[in-house]
Amino acid sequence: IIDVSNPSSPLEVGYYDTPNNDAYGVYVLGNYVYVADMHAGLRIVDVSNPSAPKEIGCYDTPGWVNSVYVLGNYAYVADEEAGLRIIDVSNPNSPQEVGYYNTLGWEECVYVQGRYIYVAGYGYIFGLLILNFTKEVPLTITTTSLPDGKVGRHYMATLSATGGNPPYTWSIILGTLPSGLNLDANTGIIFGTPTDTGTFTFTVQVSDAVGSNATRSLSIYIAPLPLQADFIGTPTSGIRPLQVQFTDLSAGSITSWLWDFGDSGTSSTQHPIHTYITTGTYTVSLTVIGPGGSNTARKTDYIIVFEPPWITVHPISGPVGTIVTVEGQICPGIITIDFGTYLSITQTDADE
Repeated sequence: IIDVSNPSSPLEVGYYDTPNNDAYGVYVLGNYVYVADMHAGLRIVDVSNPSAPKEIGCYDTPGWVNSVYVLGNYAYVADEEAGLRIIDVSNPNSPQEVGYYNTLGWEECVYVQGRYIYVAGYGYIFGLLILNFTKEVPLTITTTSLPDGKVGRHYMATLSATGGNPPYTWSIILGTLPSGLNLDANTGIIFGTPTDTGTFTFTVQVSDAVGSNATRSLSIYIAPLPLQADFIGTPTSGIRPLQVQFTDLSAGSITSWLWDFGDSGTSSTQHPIHTYITTGTYTVSLTVIGPGGSNTARKTDYIIVFEPPWITVHPISGPVGTIVTVEGQICPGIITIDFGTYLSITQTDADE
């Protein structure tokens, strides 16, 4: 393996000694090198690390391999007197022969373009032989449906195809994917996080290595997230009239809100302000509605409204030693009544 990044000073970076020590041909595709190793057959070498190439698979042909050409999942082997051998290399660890053609001669070189194989050799009525792929499996998209997704949740699905001449290239030629999703042209993976609900219909196209195309119309339904109602109110207790600010904390795709404040009052705004006029304890509920249905949050005895505090003192004047009566109603908590420099009463019971 020669590094020619500087053509004036090529540098060997790695090598692999094949079993036959007499390699006649080589073809490179991706991270793999396909070696025509004469009577040792076809050798497949992983060169993802060029400094340490490693054989990962082989196929021992009946003849002597002089040349190899790889297109998609197939290796086309010029196997000298054994003719043209076609090897499936979709699994490089276990290549398998899927077909052959007897050229009636000795094959020396092979080249593939489009639907034709060009074979050069010698021997009985042999020079250049052109073979046609008359039984090629048509390129077909095998994916017939795609899974549903949810707004805000990661989505992934893989398109698949068969036939033709891999590798495949994928594209959307009509319509659009749901917003937030993308299509990887090389892998056929649809991925991303959708941001809109609805059904999205589009036409996907796959193209193979020789320009053949296949299309299919597909749809993806993106559902809203499940609704979950929740809220808080501030304050949740106080004297009448009590003004409470309610804040919606619900999750999901919401289109409308319905508040019930427990005193016959209602609201359809998201973050309402409600004033309680009458003393009492109130249960508050919030129902949220969206494309996915509805959900209700109910908080029992959530708001407490008290009477305003009042107090009377009698008599309000008198000589030293006068008995003073104090009556009134106060809110829960510690209330201090100050009688100036002579007397101070601390009350902790709201009923007294």
